[in-house]
Amino acid sequence: MTTNTNSTTSTDPRFALALVVLGAAFGAAFLFMKILSDEISTFEIVAGRLALGAAVLGTIIVVRGKGFRMTRRGFAQVSALAVVEPLIPFALIAWAETRIDAGVASLLISTMPVFTVVMAMTIFADERRALVRLVAVPLGIAGVIVLTGGDVLSLTDGNAVGQLAVIVAACAYAAGTVYSKVLLRTHDPIDLSATKLTVAAVIASIFIVPTSGAPSYGSLSVEGWASLAALGIVSTALAFTAYMWLVSAAGSVYSSLVTYVVPVFGVLLGWAVLGESIGLSTAAGAALIACAVAGAMYGPALAERIGRAFQHPDDLVLAPVPPATAICKEEYA
Repeated sequence: MTTNTNSTTSTDPRFALALVVLGAAFGAAFLFMKILSDEISTFEIVAGRLALGAAVLGTIIVVRGKGFRMTRRGFAQVSALAVVEPLIPFALIAWAETRIDAGVASLLISTMPVFTVVMAMTIFADERRALVRLVAVPLGIAGVIVLTGGDVLSLTDGNAVGQLAVIVAACAYAAGTVYSKVLLRTHDPIDLSATKLTVAAVIASIFIVPTSGAPSYGSLSVEGWASLAALGIVSTALAFTAYMWLVSAAGSVYSSLVTYVVPVFGVLLGWAVLGESIGLSTAAGAALIACAVAGAMYGPALAERIGRAFQHPDDLVLAPVPPATAICKEEYA
């Protein structure tokens, strides 16, 4: 675990701007999928999104002129990643949005860091030292229950099934994040992303005919085509590429702050464009989920600081507070 005390990350306005832009791009994806769910099938949404994203990243690889590097073993590993993330979560979210609001889906998916903590602590020995992170789990569960008004506990309810699908998608994203941590040690981020999007697009395309018949992209409205293009190009290819730049430039902990921004745009866009309601349970559940995510990311640093304060009370006043972006900078890289 590397600690960097350089405060540039906390003051560089480019990084703050990137967080807002990425939050908007990822949050808007829920709006685009909701619009598309009324016009084409789940796997058509997923395949179209992935294919457009793969095409954009493939273009980036060609333009940068570094070539494409992927061994046969590496291709098999990335193909496995493609199934776990993005294929499974993309499909589950697109399907869920035929049953629940886009804003609710964006809030539920923000539980992903909580699942990431549990998986990382199970797999990586260096993560087990931060047991305080486990406080995020009950908070996250409580947030989901409050947010959904308890509906998520009823498996016979249509809304509950949709809500559970998004939670499973969050688990898949978490598993993909943990596996990516391993693969990024030996793979170029752009090559890895382009490969996983391409493989996932091919697999999703195979499921279109068995699940919904012949592809019906030709029946898309102008709004539908615009949503699909924005979903594939902006919310998938460009957003994921920009996110990788932010991780490399500002650190993965700082980059993960986008988790706080995504639901804000997801809920607001659902309210402004689709007329979805924002009730008290939505706000209360979102607050609990935000606390869970904050505990998952910053719990260890806070606990360590409190422990030092009790051991050396004088340091509590004299010691400067390190910038949040400098804490465990490469923890999830």
